[in-house]
Amino acid sequence: MSSLPPNRANTLKAAFRVCDVAPLVTNRDIERYYVDLSKVRNTEAINTVKKRLDFLEPAEFMCK
Repeated sequence: MSSLPPNRANTLKAAFRVCDVAPLVTNRDIERYYVDLSKVRNTEAINTVKKRLDFLEPAEFMCK
């Protein structure tokens, strides 16, 4: 296991600022970042969020 860098981001904003937000175009781009999370995926939670989003109108997607 590798150790974490001492200057790693500690907020979502800091992580976003160091990310390359360019589209992943090629398979090589996608494979670079892909992590298979199927073993820990909670399909019940996904379905609950999907159901809530399905019932919202586009203007209702604002945070409260």
